[in-house]
Amino acid sequence: MTPIYLDYNGSTPLDPRVVEYMLPVLEKGVGNPSSAHYHGRIQSVAVEQARNQVANLVGARSSNVIFTASATEANNLALLGVLTNSNNRRNKILISAVEHSSIFETAQWIERKGLANINLILVTPGGFIDLNSLENLVDSDTALISMMAANSETGVLNPISEISKIAQSYDVLFHCDATQLVGRIPLDMDKTGCDLFLLSSHKIYGPGGVGALIGLHKVIRRLEPIIHGGRHEQGLRSGSLNTAGIAGLKERVNDRSN
Repeated sequence: MTPIYLDYNGSTPLDPRVVEYMLPVLEKGVGNPSSAHYHGRIQSVAVEQARNQVANLVGARSSNVIFTASATEANNLALLGVLTNSNNRRNKILISAVEHSSIFETAQWIERKGLANINLILVTPGGFIDLNSLENLVDSDTALISMMAANSETGVLNPISEISKIAQSYDVLFHCDATQLVGRIPLDMDKTGCDLFLLSSHKIYGPGGVGALIGLHKVIRRLEPIIHGGRHEQGLRSGSLNTAGIAGLKERVNDRSN
């Protein structure tokens, strides 16, 4: 009997068209996209094309797309990047009680290290964010609200625009884990009101090992890096980029945009 794969929220199969697009990059690509020589510039063009495509998909500026190795890394960069900024004077983060482990465990680590207090926002019996609970918790000491857009286990879609309005009323940053939403439902950054959100390539039939953190310009500029050494990605994410994987994401996003 041939096993039937049903875990599409965990990871999707790689689109054959993406494989075809990536093969020349894997076979002939040479050079580091951060290098100034000819081969590096060729690689850099592929990365920047992907950055533009990702930005177009979600209504963002390409300069505010930061490529990472995963959505988990992007979530870590969002939480720690906001919290460790020297200009941050707030010491509270709000997350929902049903967040993905890349948020939940990062928040627990932050609290153990004494970097911030973590408060859990309740959910309704149906699994939606309880907006009353959120309003009771948010205050002038809150640095960040972190909330998933779509729950991979229950399928619940949270009221992102309403959460954004609450965050804005307290001048609090709103980070949204949109890995289960981007590529499935149209998403425009301006309309959602999110300050930071992210996507993961392997959730939308692209290659694994590629994620992106996307934000408003003023917010991206406030982040502190969590990986140092090389100052890649505008100094926010050091480490040589996965050019072939990013090119594959570009091809998949291009298909979703058309």
